[in-house]
Amino acid sequence: MGCSQHFLGSFTYDDAALTDPSRQLTDEIDIGFPTKTRVPYVNPFNGSLQVVFNFLGTTYTQFSDGAYDVSPVGFPRLYFKDGVLLGLDFVVAESPISPDIVIPGSISGFFTGYNPMLRIPIFEAVVNPSAPFNPETDSRGIITYGVQPIPTPTLLPGLVGMGVAFLKKRKREVA
Repeated sequence: MGCSQHFLGSFTYDDAALTDPSRQLTDEIDIGFPTKTRVPYVNPFNGSLQVVFNFLGTTYTQFSDGAYDVSPVGFPRLYFKDGVLLGLDFVVAESPISPDIVIPGSISGFFTGYNPMLRIPIFEAVVNPSAPFNPETDSRGIITYGVQPIPTPTLLPGLVGMGVAFLKKRKREVA
């Protein structure tokens, strides 16, 4: 895989999983080397996490994660610290137990995660997922997350009203 490649994906989740104590799940992870910290996470069980990621022309979803499970301990997971997204823990690898997972080219696995030493979200694509990272054959990059708010039904009347006002103003300007 060459330099400066970009891959796109998205995820959605119910943020009540972070604010409702009856739904909140936590795990101890490395977020600041060398210590571990207990942080909340969202997964398909508590936050209806859905993932869509396009890698090398193939689309992968939360069901592609090798540890996908709709249970409290299931994956993939979104980790947060003080309400701020740390990263998405999402692992996809070819294996005998997942014969439907096929990754194009020589890559046989990829993952997204959080690097505690660099304190940034990362992406790695590897030839051998069970071996240590090999800079000769494997690739590593930084992930950038963005937020796109989803309009709620309560916002729609306001948006429609703004559109009608704009059209009336434009009609007056033309006349």
